[in-house]
Amino acid sequence: MLVNWLLVLLALPAGALTAARLLEGTLRRSHTPVPQLAAFAPWALLPWAATAVLAAATSRWLPALVAWAGFAVHAAWFVPARAPQGPGGLPVRLASVNVLFGRADPAALVKLAADVDVLVVQELTPQLSAALRGGLEEAGFTETDLHPAPYGMGTGVWSRWPLRPAGLLRSGRNRMPQVVVDAPGGSFELTAVHTTAPQPGHLQAWRHDLDSVRAAVRTASGPAVFAGDFNASRDHPHFRRILAAGTADALDVVPGGPLGLAPAFTWPADKPWPALTRLDHVLVTPQVRVDDARVTGVPGTDHRAVVVRLALTT
Repeated sequence: MLVNWLLVLLALPAGALTAARLLEGTLRRSHTPVPQLAAFAPWALLPWAATAVLAAATSRWLPALVAWAGFAVHAAWFVPARAPQGPGGLPVRLASVNVLFGRADPAALVKLAADVDVLVVQELTPQLSAALRGGLEEAGFTETDLHPAPYGMGTGVWSRWPLRPAGLLRSGRNRMPQVVVDAPGGSFELTAVHTTAPQPGHLQAWRHDLDSVRAAVRTASGPAVFAGDFNASRDHPHFRRILAAGTADALDVVPGGPLGLAPAFTWPADKPWPALTRLDHVLVTPQVRVDDARVTGVPGTDHRAVVVRLALTT
């Protein structure tokens, strides 16, 4: 009897995550928690495996078969498709970070920027923008396209190289600037992404924002980078459509740890435990090669920064 209860206790959370991953995108009710649960779908691998081992060890073959099937399905979802790498040539270093309503440590952000050419910041407030001005200018970031705003809706781009603003991507609430970066020897398009969070009442806006990013991918005419907080992972169908439109996730191309598991996750980063899902991404089109990708903590925010080293077709 005790074994049966243990099997139920293990299978329930695993089944809930599997169901959320399968159902996300089909349920339209604004109060559903399905998108949130789907973001944690990779963790179903653990309870499915434990259920399978326990069931097999106690000769409960039907539960074992079901559990191994659940494990296999999640393993297939977990392993990303490897996009072919472009030839590359022009080196570009870029970092992207959500600063939690402008609460991230300005000195830490300046230190982060010291090793990159382009910095993309989400949830940029007027106060943080002002606090960063002097340090980033001194570090050589004299080119900007900044759209600070309260309540987490602002976004900004700093660059060591000339920027040409190209407008704002359509969004339900956040500001998502698009720029052309004129790097030495070539240019590339950059979209600073921050989609609406899939909170109750905002699911349609969230999906609309992701679809806007996909439309921008499809209209990109050359090397393009989409960096920011997508509030989505590969376990959300609208994000997978962005990948299918012609992009690769830098952290899938160069995983941030063994099997690309927890070290490549980015949220939440302000807890005693490791980050549990990847909401932050740097996506690249086929004209961009990913040479390195990693995540790193920034004091004061609940997101880990994504830092990449790219090479553009020249």
